[in-house]
Amino acid sequence: MLPFLLTNYIKLNYKKMETSVQKAQKILPTPTSVKDIVGKDKIQFQLSREPGKTFPGYPPTEIIPMQCEILFIPEKLDAKGNGTGVGDMEAAHNRHIAYVPGMRSIFVDEWSDAEKERLRKREGMEGIKFMIGFKTVSTQERNLLLYLKIAGYNQANRSKAVNCPAIYREVDYEALAEKVVATDRQLVKAKYFVNEFPLDEVRTFALAIAETKAEAEAYKEMDEYMLRYKLKAKAEKTPAVFADRILDPKARNKAQIYLALQKGVITIDDKNTEMGWAHNDELIIDAPAGMDVVEHFADLATKNEEFKAIMDKIKLSTDTDKKEEPKEEMLDWVATYIAQAEKSKAIINSGNKYFVPGETEDDEPIAKFDSLDKLRECIQGNKDNIMETISAKMVTG
Repeated sequence: MLPFLLTNYIKLNYKKMETSVQKAQKILPTPTSVKDIVGKDKIQFQLSREPGKTFPGYPPTEIIPMQCEILFIPEKLDAKGNGTGVGDMEAAHNRHIAYVPGMRSIFVDEWSDAEKERLRKREGMEGIKFMIGFKTVSTQERNLLLYLKIAGYNQANRSKAVNCPAIYREVDYEALAEKVVATDRQLVKAKYFVNEFPLDEVRTFALAIAETKAEAEAYKEMDEYMLRYKLKAKAEKTPAVFADRILDPKARNKAQIYLALQKGVITIDDKNTEMGWAHNDELIIDAPAGMDVVEHFADLATKNEEFKAIMDKIKLSTDTDKKEEPKEEMLDWVATYIAQAEKSKAIINSGNKYFVPGETEDDEPIAKFDSLDKLRECIQGNKDNIMETISAKMVTG
């Protein structure tokens, strides 16, 4: 009877211990998330060194080591033993990972002794082959994909690498192409604003985005062409940031304040601490000590209803012709561009169709569009550099 009870006691406690170990292993997160594989069939990796000058640039094959150590950072747990999503640096430790086809895991400490011995002897293991500098991995090959993503040889994991060089990196040409196109569209918007909008709006916007008082003073003194040239250079350097600033509420408020100041609607004292109405010298706001009143008021007018109402009054007093503020698009720049192109005969509207005429009346149209929506879409994305073509015809008439 006693041996039976003792045997069951040992089995029960061993089972509890085994469950506890498994739970601890499940709690430990993988060093790098693989959520970015959702919706993808394949992931591509490329050798991180520069290719050679002669074709094909890389050797026919290159072998990447199939095992390494990484710095593994476990997750901090709360009082109930649940993960907090925060890494526990005090519990960080090195962990041996390896890719061997057929294994259930890349973490060697989860393998059996026989499997570890097989790895030690490297039986039937050749390493991971990159062909002409690239390795394309199906998202179905989870272990291989996970290994390549979190191994220290991956250029993205330098902070977790343990005694291993950066050999390759993950590449995503679709994401890169999307980023290039998006940046190009932002640049088109920004350059159109700089080149085509009225000078007073461009100048006041320049004052609004000036990073220093010296830069703002320089914008005040510049002639039209130098001002547009300087802003064009800013737009080309960071087009996305520049285009976002055009729609940024605080930047727009600052521009509107400068425009109202320029048109004599408001006044600001010499110390830039008080703002008032020009027609009756009534104080609008005074800024706290050490703060610029334009910055202070522009910021408050994005948050406080009382100051928003004053800002609306300033806008109305500055430009009574402006019926509506731009929303998603910068004053619907595409519609403005099309209207100017039609006025200069660079775009011809025939019924519901539009076309860009050739050099002479006898020439075939350079481009045709079945609808206004098609024309807008083409200009919006600057397809086939259509804006350069239309703008050239606008200049030549």
